[in-house]
Amino acid sequence: MGPAMAHIGLAFAVIVTALVLALGTGVAFFSPPAVTHVGTTLQTTGKTGSEEGLVLGASLNSTDISPGQAVGLRIWEQNPASVPVNISAANNWSYQGLALGPCGSLDFPFGFKVLQGYYTASSPGLGSAQAVQLYAPGIYMCPAILSVGSYAIAPDSTNATIGGFSSPEPRFSIALNETSQVRGEYMGSSTTESPLPSGTYTVVVGDEWGASMFLYFTVTSATSRESVLIPAGTTITVTSSLDCVASHFQLPFGADTSVLTGAFSAGGLGATLYIATQQQASNLTQGHPSQWVYETGPTNSTSFSVSLPQGSYVIWIEGANRNCGASISEPLEVLTQVNVTQAFALNPA
Repeated sequence: MGPAMAHIGLAFAVIVTALVLALGTGVAFFSPPAVTHVGTTLQTTGKTGSEEGLVLGASLNSTDISPGQAVGLRIWEQNPASVPVNISAANNWSYQGLALGPCGSLDFPFGFKVLQGYYTASSPGLGSAQAVQLYAPGIYMCPAILSVGSYAIAPDSTNATIGGFSSPEPRFSIALNETSQVRGEYMGSSTTESPLPSGTYTVVVGDEWGASMFLYFTVTSATSRESVLIPAGTTITVTSSLDCVASHFQLPFGADTSVLTGAFSAGGLGATLYIATQQQASNLTQGHPSQWVYETGPTNSTSFSVSLPQGSYVIWIEGANRNCGASISEPLEVLTQVNVTQAFALNPA
């Protein structure tokens, strides 16, 4: 499919079957959107690779829910510049199956899908992971969708004017800002929604210019209340440094009164684990939280058990800083593989 076919006009019913669902799940708004306000932004990051400098953003209103509860998701595409941006439709999606509902992404240039488990862009199984089926199989009356040729986005705004591929086609205004929710899943051809099983979930968000980002939430079992934040066997790559600019992995999460346990091993120059409140994580000293609930110091292997009162926290795994403040040595940066040997999990206190 070429760029000119990025969005195909539809004015008839679309039959959504189990075969169609295999193409990917967008989700949980049908008409109208199920969520109009997602609350406090807990996670937001991302930037398109386009030279126009658009910013792709997304946020979840919670990172920890119980079975049957909903997590709210907001996605937006913003022009942060002080001048308008006119960008052509590209159909250059980094991941297949990104949508905003059973009718696809409609006239929006972004979408998402949900995967059961913890994934990053470098996870070996990402390409073959089956998306959670988040809308019921059936017949949907999809609105007419313009064959989009371009988006003209106002300065410092998500407000855009959509243009077609030829001058006779209409132009109309749209806010590139959508909300939705994830509550449950549909199994096979069943039209009955089931609660999401307990565990970690990855929300893959992307736009048609190739930008993508990953957000995470956990469903905590109503019986065991154990919540796995990072499964055993996960590999995390950080950069250890000899010039005080080590990179880090960061995962926000919410906790009831509970105990966080886990273990990892690290190669290269080792790594440091910080457990910090979200407030502490926003106060940085040489790249890491200035205060913390728990800290290992540089290590190549550790296991831990940390008691946490109710609140919002961040898991922060940082590559080792060596010779910081001393003379520069070579190489300046060394990739460090951190292997999770025991799942990072919240257990009832």
